[in-house]
Amino acid sequence: MKNIVFLILLSFSLITISCSTDEIAEPEVVKPEEIQVNEPFVDENPLQNFLNLTGYNQHQLLSCDLNAFEEVGLSFKPLEKGVLHTIMVKLPIINTNLLVTIKDVAANQILRIETINVDTANMETIKAIVPIELDKNKIYTITMKTNLHYKRFRTDYSQPQLPVIIGNLQIISPISTEFSPDGITTGGTGNFYSGDCDFTFLRTE
Repeated sequence: MKNIVFLILLSFSLITISCSTDEIAEPEVVKPEEIQVNEPFVDENPLQNFLNLTGYNQHQLLSCDLNAFEEVGLSFKPLEKGVLHTIMVKLPIINTNLLVTIKDVAANQILRIETINVDTANMETIKAIVPIELDKNKIYTITMKTNLHYKRFRTDYSQPQLPVIIGNLQIISPISTEFSPDGITTGGTGNFYSGDCDFTFLRTE
């Protein structure tokens, strides 16, 4: 009889230990705020935000000089390392041989000249290009060679506060200067923007 009682007690103890072990083995619950997700970098097209922030989108004219070409566009500085991989342009005329130049200002060096076929007036033309690596905090320009383009002002023709920061880019100033065969001229303007010449920047690190 004593042996039977001892076996019953031993069985009960084993069941209790097994239950206790199961309770200890419960998985740890991770709270949502403790989960870290690395968001991917996204494409940035600065021109429209630049026009909105500066007020250059308030008034528009057409600028035409049949006797001389200009280089028009933007000077800018990436605030992070990245690439320029797409060019977008819009003109009031068709231009099947539009030259767009990207330059490193400090090095006084042309990084790329792209030819774009603008086959429709007053519509944005987009061209994907072999990506150009851009360094953090270096000044670059992107300009197009044309003698007929949009000229955008504030309604009071005043100069906005420049530069402006848009995402990972600092837009320093508009560019409007006589065309230079070596493509190095980088003269700026304050109270108007001539274009339209935009680009896509993608931060890489």
